[in-house]
Amino acid sequence: MITPQLKQLLFITCCCLAGIPQIQAHAGAVYTWVDAHGVTHFSETPPPDPAVQPAIIDLRPLPPPPPSDYDDYYSVIRQAERMERRRLEREKLRAERLPQMPAYHLKGPNHSGITMVNIGVGPSNART
Repeated sequence: MITPQLKQLLFITCCCLAGIPQIQAHAGAVYTWVDAHGVTHFSETPPPDPAVQPAIIDLRPLPPPPPSDYDDYYSVIRQAERMERRRLEREKLRAERLPQMPAYHLKGPNHSGITMVNIGVGPSNART
C-alpha cells in the first residue's frame, strides 16, 4: 500500500530527476569579477557595470571516460582473477602452517586415535 507520504516522495524524486538534463543543458559560461569593494562575484550574466571586465569560465561538461574492460570490477574475468589470487594466498598460508616434522594422524571413532611423529635421527636432533 502506498501512503500519501510515499507518493509525495516519489513525485519529488521524479521532478528532480526530470530536471537534471535541463540543468546540464544550461551549463555554459560563468562570469566572475571583483567589484570596487573587493568582493568576488560569480554569475551566469555579465556584471551590470560595463566598465568591469569579467573573466569567463566555461563550464562545459567533461566527456565520459572511455569504457575500460579492466575497470569492470564485477566482470567474470576479474572475479576469476581475484578468486585465483585468494586461493594462492590461502595455499601459501596453509604451507606456512605445516608442522616442521612429518606426522601421521590415525583417527578413530569418538575423536580417539594416535599420532606418530618422525623426529628423525642425526646430528641436528642428537642431544648429548
